[in-house]
Amino acid sequence: MRESGEASKPTSEKPPLTVSGATMRDAFEAFALAHEMRQRGIPVCALHVDSSEDATQGNNSAPAQSENVHHEADKSAPAESESLYAPSSAPEKSESLYLDSLDFLDSLGCGRAEHARTSDNKTEEQRRKEEEDAVRARFTHELLGGHTSTLPFEDFLYRAIHEHHNTPPRECENGERDSALFYFQRVLRLHPLFTFRTPPAEVIETIEGVMCEWRGSGPGTRPRNVETDWLYWFGVECEDARTEILSHWPPRIAAGRDRHAEAFERSRQYQVKNVAKVTKRGAYAQVYERFLGVAGWLQVVVGAGPILLPGRRLGELLGVKQQTVSNYVQWAIADNFLRLVQPAAPREKLAAAYVFNVGRCPMFAEAAAPGTEALYDRARLV
Repeated sequence: MRESGEASKPTSEKPPLTVSGATMRDAFEAFALAHEMRQRGIPVCALHVDSSEDATQGNNSAPAQSENVHHEADKSAPAESESLYAPSSAPEKSESLYLDSLDFLDSLGCGRAEHARTSDNKTEEQRRKEEEDAVRARFTHELLGGHTSTLPFEDFLYRAIHEHHNTPPRECENGERDSALFYFQRVLRLHPLFTFRTPPAEVIETIEGVMCEWRGSGPGTRPRNVETDWLYWFGVECEDARTEILSHWPPRIAAGRDRHAEAFERSRQYQVKNVAKVTKRGAYAQVYERFLGVAGWLQVVVGAGPILLPGRRLGELLGVKQQTVSNYVQWAIADNFLRLVQPAAPREKLAAAYVFNVGRCPMFAEAAAPGTEALYDRARLV
């Protein structure tokens, strides 16, 4: 409740602010308000907390006044008012505790005081380091989870180059090692600019465009032509890098994903539609359409070979129970989308294997490897 006092001061002088009450909550709010008022230019030289027993009893006897905030026109406040917030003419220090507002906030452990002290004192280098740490943390989180990146492409490419240098080529089963840019291309697939349908020439053009913008910026010596860009940033000759991307793009599985997660991400980008028109499931089987999309893209990812449809794993991706996935499998077999080629053998710990009919969907048939479409016709009925 606001009360207007007598106009005995010039209008240019700001009236003092008084907060009544002596509870810890009132004290905290008062000192927080004091710090805010100081930032706005209202002069305050001391803060007064009356910790006497009379003040506490007075506060308990008049709870309606404990949260009142009002302006007094005269500096001499009434004697019966226990002031938590005092102007430059503060009362004497007898039986009172005087603290700076920031120190008081520190004593409460709220963290606001330290933030207020340091937020305005950060150097440009500190701010830049914090931004780099935030970008690095987001990139690492999305990479480990196999999530589509939310970073701008320039920031993403810079972090991907670091990941390229920090990850040595993997040794394959035949004793050979992965190519120089194999893992980098898998990481590149996490950015929304590049899908498995992006032409490799467009990938090369985009990367070289960013490297061209980086020339002459930042510390150190930057290359001056596209031939030395690849060698400077990747340690690979330009012709070797271009040839590898033209030969091996797109990678089948993006970094941080397994086959089922890759199929699920592709099904989100390129969905199977109009299933209700070609089946008897009706318009209520929308998740069934998503299941068919995952199964179809999984066949594309695997190639000309059988696929596995674990109920628990697909249930996590689709947000349904394991039994529901089993029902979807039976529906797909009845609708001529799936064919069982190997039944499950629990004793041998063998899962059931299936073949998806990619020929029923032109989107799958176009993206599938050679021989995948004929696999369904040659599959043995079980």
